[in-house]
Amino acid sequence: MTSYFPLLPTISSNSLSKTIKSSTTLLNYSNNFKESNRSKNHHKSIYIGTYKIEGLIWKIISIKECKYGDFFDIKRNSIDANSDQMVVSLVRLQNTFPKSSRILPKPDSLRIDSSPVAERGSLNYHFEDTTTTYQGEYPYAMSNIDKGSFWSFDALKEDLSQEEKVQSFLILMNINRDAEKQSEVDLDIYNPHKKNKTLNWKARQNSFTIINLREIHKSLQSKNIHKTFFIQSKNCTFIPMILNIDVKNSQLSFEHTHPPSELLWGRDKLKVIKFIKEKWIAK
Repeated sequence: MTSYFPLLPTISSNSLSKTIKSSTTLLNYSNNFKESNRSKNHHKSIYIGTYKIEGLIWKIISIKECKYGDFFDIKRNSIDANSDQMVVSLVRLQNTFPKSSRILPKPDSLRIDSSPVAERGSLNYHFEDTTTTYQGEYPYAMSNIDKGSFWSFDALKEDLSQEEKVQSFLILMNINRDAEKQSEVDLDIYNPHKKNKTLNWKARQNSFTIINLREIHKSLQSKNIHKTFFIQSKNCTFIPMILNIDVKNSQLSFEHTHPPSELLWGRDKLKVIKFIKEKWIAK
């Protein structure tokens, strides 16, 4: 399974004195390397091309050679791109990157076995002297989906009652290889106990949608700020990530959720998914 590696958006708000900066780190080394699989043929340089969406095309920002065993690191504040502009890096075994293209080039794989585990990079946020990361990627197969659906929740947020101390942001990421797919899509945000009362939000394809979770709770007039809300889209897929910022102590945490289907296994999996949709998902 080949992957793209996004560069996360810069995060800022009126209550933050400084912006939260982002970077992406890759390593020229196979994920599931075993001594028995060692071969000199694998000890080669790779090339990492970084693209941004500009208008209706993917435009190359840089091409870097990364020698075997070396790290590649790219920072958003060091490139010519807006704070929330979609920026994606991809790996190729040869230096064959078009300068611009409507369709984002397909990445190559560094895998040397048949493991289904995704190839991953480190997606990083930095605030003061603190860095938080998670090992992530955007699967190539997912980038070819023209229409899908999405469901998640905000249970990973921090205690929002500490208004002067804690900020929590939901970051929805969608990447499509076709740069022309930049449509606005609807999000439904709702209390699972009152599915008929939804808050309508907007997101966009090939973009990062950043939602301050405090605004959601205020918009839904939640009396219990600890309550978990559900978020769904009926016509677009996203990878949801939650960034928590402890402003007072300059600390960060960064997590992401999985769709319900990824939490289940076995032949009766679809029966459970059907039950979840009937009970939890707004019509």
